[in-house]
Amino acid sequence: MTLIGTRLNVVLVALVGLSVVGTAGATVYYQQSVEDTRGQTDQLRQENAALENRTEQLRSELNRTRDRLESLNRSLQTRQTDLQDLLSRLERTERQLADTREELNGTRTRLDRSRAEANRLEEENQNLRYNISQLEDENVRLENRVDELDDRIEELNDRITQRDNRIDELENDVRYFCNRVNRTRVDVSGRCPP
Repeated sequence: MTLIGTRLNVVLVALVGLSVVGTAGATVYYQQSVEDTRGQTDQLRQENAALENRTEQLRSELNRTRDRLESLNRSLQTRQTDLQDLLSRLERTERQLADTREELNGTRTRLDRSRAEANRLEEENQNLRYNISQLEDENVRLENRVDELDDRIEELNDRITQRDNRIDELENDVRYFCNRVNRTRVDVSGRCPP
């Protein structure tokens, strides 16, 4: 039995040794694996932290981009509203321009009529000036004739005055002779003036 006990002990010792060696190997392998896993975990944590940092940066950039997009959308809406206002004003201005052109055409037509009327009036004015010149010449001629007639009337008035004076003289002579005749008591068939 000793031989069996010894063999059994040796086997047990070998098994225990083998177990210890296996456990030590497994422990070493496990420690190596744990260290590798820890290294990988640390690396993954660092990568994860970098990715989280990058994610935060991307989120911040996305938020900024969204804000910018919202701002651009608001600006675009404002621009569209401004564009609509501008188009409305442009249409209104075009209508006003068309009205102004129409009014300008009417004004040109009236101006053409006014020019034609002005030309007609100028021609009429020239005719009137000519007539006035003719009438002034006629007036001068008539004034000269009036002066001549005034001179003639004055001459005739002088002659009438001379004749009146002569008549007065003759009437005085007739009275004188009538008085003489009355004094001489000569019967005259006509009556003498008093």
